Amino acid sequence: MKTSLLFLALLLISTASFAQSADEVIKKACTAETANFDKRDLTAVVAGYADVPYASRYWPNNAYNGATAIRAAYTKYVASAPAPAPMTREQSNWQLRPLGGTHYWATYDQTSTGADGKKSRSKEVRLLEKISGQWKMVSVVTLPMPESE
Repeated sequence: MKTSLLFLALLLISTASFAQSADEVIKKACTAETANFDKRDLTAVVAGYADVPYASRYWPNNAYNGATAIRAAYTKYVASAPAPAPMTREQSNWQLRPLGGTHYWATYDQTSTGADGKKSRSKEVRLLEKISGQWKMVSVVTLPMPESE
């Protein structure tokens, strides 16, 4: 009986640790996409996306569907503005939800501060898919938030 209770306790602890580490991996993948964009590391940004025709990237003023279109959009943007963006980003209000074993839903608020001190806020939405053991962006949505609520 004591052995069964000990086993159950260890199983519950390891399950909680797994969930926490999966959340941290997802957070890291989400923030890496933005950090790599700010560094203008085109290779790393594109590598963070799933190379699938159903991938999508949405901003308020444009949208790209399919990995090929996303790569082309990032390539064009980085070519037009190759210098790293001196931005500081803060993420908060994370909402994370595993969707089975192969997909993960994440939303969070992001505050961006430019070199001039100007701040902007956005709601970030990510759908990730586990492909070949790695979490890749399948859908990325960035929505501006009002300056004050």
